[in-house]
Amino acid sequence: RLNLKPHPAGMSHEAAKTIYGPTDLQGYRCTKEKRFYLLGLSRLLPPTAPEEGFTEDKAAYLTELLRPECVRQAPKPLNSDAFSPFLKTASDEEAVANCTRSITESLLPAVVPQLVEGATADALTGEGLVRIMHDNGVNCRYLG
Repeated sequence: RLNLKPHPAGMSHEAAKTIYGPTDLQGYRCTKEKRFYLLGLSRLLPPTAPEEGFTEDKAAYLTELLRPECVRQAPKPLNSDAFSPFLKTASDEEAVANCTRSITESLLPAVVPQLVEGATADALTGEGLVRIMHDNGVNCRYLG
């Protein structure tokens, strides 16, 4: 489970459906194959909260996403559309901001001792470092 929050999505309030994912998700039914296909899942995971004091990149919600391991650890479900132009709900954005803060305040500090204590050849390779960071819910962009 990804721990995503359900929320309404649609062109109007009357046409809104409850979904677990981004509002711009697209679903198609192939009648010939009798299958359903989903497109636009690149924003399935919620974005990281914009950093205070920095010029906000208006499109950061498209590219700076939380790791699935981090989303699973969040105390409450997170909305995929937080900080996007599709949804402006303060409580959803606060939940994502809290999760983003947890990366630098608890997840990242927990990873550093693992790297120091387990300073094996595997942990010191690029691949090993990435695996350890991702397994703990931390994106590599937090390295500096």
